[in-house]
Amino acid sequence: MDNQVKYLVNNIVDIHSLENAVALLDRRYKTNIEQRLQHPNQPEKWIKSEVDLDEEIQKFRSVATLPEIYDSLISLGGFNLFLTLLTHDNTDIAILALSILAEIIDPETIDQLPAESTFITNIISSKLPELTVQLLYKIDEDASEDDYNAATNAMEMIEHLIEIDPEVTNRFLSCDLGEYFIRRCRIHKTDGMDTNRIYSLELLAICLQTSSNWRHTFGNANNIEKLLKLIAQFRKLDPDSTEENEIMENSFQCLCNLMLCPPAQQLFGSTQGLDLIIRILHERKKSYRSAITLLDYCLLNCSQNCDLFVTKLGLKSLFAIFMRRGVQTKPNSAHELEEDEHVIGIIYSLCSYCTGAQISRVLNKFVEHRYEKLERLVELHDKYIISSKKQAKTSQFKNIINMDVDQGNYLESLEHGRSICQMADIIIVRLYNMGNTTVSSCIMLFLHNKGIKIQDIYQNIMDYIEHLSDDADDERKKLNTLLKTFLHGAYNCNLFIE
Repeated sequence: MDNQVKYLVNNIVDIHSLENAVALLDRRYKTNIEQRLQHPNQPEKWIKSEVDLDEEIQKFRSVATLPEIYDSLISLGGFNLFLTLLTHDNTDIAILALSILAEIIDPETIDQLPAESTFITNIISSKLPELTVQLLYKIDEDASEDDYNAATNAMEMIEHLIEIDPEVTNRFLSCDLGEYFIRRCRIHKTDGMDTNRIYSLELLAICLQTSSNWRHTFGNANNIEKLLKLIAQFRKLDPDSTEENEIMENSFQCLCNLMLCPPAQQLFGSTQGLDLIIRILHERKKSYRSAITLLDYCLLNCSQNCDLFVTKLGLKSLFAIFMRRGVQTKPNSAHELEEDEHVIGIIYSLCSYCTGAQISRVLNKFVEHRYEKLERLVELHDKYIISSKKQAKTSQFKNIINMDVDQGNYLESLEHGRSICQMADIIIVRLYNMGNTTVSSCIMLFLHNKGIKIQDIYQNIMDYIEHLSDDADDERKKLNTLLKTFLHGAYNCNLFIE
């Protein structure tokens, strides 16, 4: 028998061979189960049937290259048979079945399925998500390299299912998958890089980003504390390996995602979260960039956290970074733009949500050292208005040749510094309206000396107001009132440029 004939006999190449393979796999499985039930304490009586079952399962690897027969895998009962194999008493059999399913259910292959295919509907409506998590809990990664790789396959399956249908994320929540992730990411299991440790934290970040239910359920004080412990080790020391760097970045990402949940956001502030961030900003190690991002999320729309940040003496470290003292980012780099955006976002939140003595302390930061921070604020407007206008010209050209649309232009302009301009301008307007006449006069003086067009500030803030959500009426009215007062002051100072 030549090689081509052997391949056709031993592999699945079409619907006909798939039908035969499913039928044979079913027989092999039933024989094995029957022998196991008859001789539960005599493995020598059923080990041969288990080897035969293993060999038959292996034949299904070729199905992953044949998306045109995926629907037949469902209709012929092959998929349900594989689901049954995931519960086999021999974990090695279950692991093998899962690895093949992970190859078949690859999002890139799924994208090739015809529109009328029911394969996706069938796999999502099945018990595959729950069975995958059950198997993941059974796998002992320390047993062997194969078992370690099996855990990788299980997590890969979880990622595939979420990518195919994000709604399945909520089903993983009911399986206590979050508990597995948070436990696994805190333990190093290998001599070299522990990729599964990294993978578990990546998947946790994905689940928290995808599902509000995950954020509400997972975002308790205990889990927040565990994530804080993961990043605390990088307060004074930089990550010393790729693994540690990934753990640091993904831990911060998990916390950022949790900050989208107001109860978790408040818990973060009332625990040790803000204290740790302030210490990280003070130490200025590699982790400070991620800490700035997290702080931006932590303070957004949260008056409690804004007041706490000021009370805990966080302003000194924040404004040192705002003034570019001791920072590691290169000037005019993408990292600098990202850092500026988050720092401005933090100051925007402080100016918007701080109350009482705390807002007075924020205002005083702009007064100290001869108003240098006010000048820096105006300089940021000037810097990013130039880059955003340059991008706007590019977008206008694209529109001429039908390469873009207005909404796309606006979003792209935000990425090129327009959002920094908007927030900086709103901060300027808020500071002007805080009742300190000296600060108000200095603002007008700096705007005049830097040649800033009041029309640009007006346009930036009006664009921001226009894109506020429908339920932001209070903020819209407040900004309109503040802007009107600011424009009146600018008019009296003869700052409008014809």
